[in-house]
Amino acid sequence: MSLAHFTLLALLGAVAPATAASWSGLYMGYYRDNGYIALQLLETKEGSVVGRYRQVVVTENGAKADFDAPVSGAVQGSQIVGRIERPWAQGGVIAFSGTRTNSSIRLSGGDGLQGNLASSSERDEQMIISELASRAKQAANATRAAKAQLNANRLAKSGLVDIDTALKQAREFQIRGTETVSALAKIPALYEAVSDRLEKMAAHARTLHDGVARSQVSVAMTQLMVEGLIGTNVKVENSESNARAAHDRVESSLSTAKTICTQRTSKGLYETEYHAKCQLVLPATEAVGKLFQKMEALFKRLDSAFKTTEARSNTLIAEVDELR
Repeated sequence: MSLAHFTLLALLGAVAPATAASWSGLYMGYYRDNGYIALQLLETKEGSVVGRYRQVVVTENGAKADFDAPVSGAVQGSQIVGRIERPWAQGGVIAFSGTRTNSSIRLSGGDGLQGNLASSSERDEQMIISELASRAKQAANATRAAKAQLNANRLAKSGLVDIDTALKQAREFQIRGTETVSALAKIPALYEAVSDRLEKMAAHARTLHDGVARSQVSVAMTQLMVEGLIGTNVKVENSESNARAAHDRVESSLSTAKTICTQRTSKGLYETEYHAKCQLVLPATEAVGKLFQKMEALFKRLDSAFKTTEARSNTLIAEVDELR
């Protein structure tokens, strides 16, 4: 583990000067963006020092040492030389030296160890932990708020896509539905034309005295009924099935769009677009509903017309068959 540069702590309270006669005490400096260095020393009568070197990271949940190792060394006057007994797996021993002033120790050593440590106390350390934890909490809250806003923007954009899809489907339904109504409105006249032709064919069969000729007329009438009447009705039923399926899709999409528009959640960057497009959802829903009612009424008329024509056609064909 590499040791980092660190800077002198600016404590909230007054910094107690180091005692000139002893190196014993706690020395601290800021570490990275949200942590601190703590060097705890105890001077012996023989002029040696022992202690611990810690690198502590502070989060909103508290302080945690990501490096903690024993320290040993010797002092003479304002000078110190020593070793940080870092485990071999973390890189081994770090040699360092330093100079003490009335309020700090200036250290330098291997593996990037360099900077000032201020003379401090346990109370100072708790103040620093509290300060850094507050700073970390503010940063974490800002990060969470930013993520929440990004998520809100993402959801808002997704909702806007759903609204656009619903409005597009509604427009397409109105176009296709209007075309379908226009095309199917001609079907009753076609049924009537088939019925008229069958009437004429039946009348012609009654004038014939040859059974084979009458049989041929009956076959022709049946073919006309299948192709002109039943075949057309199959197309009408397919159109109705497709129209109902399309209406269900559009109705579901518009219902989703309406729900999105009525949700009291932030639309983020898309407030203006939401306001404009949500105003189109209700008119589109009403237009689709009105058109589908018209289509349903037409489907009922066509079904009635088909059944009436089919019954009359079967009667005419049966009458011709009896003449054979």
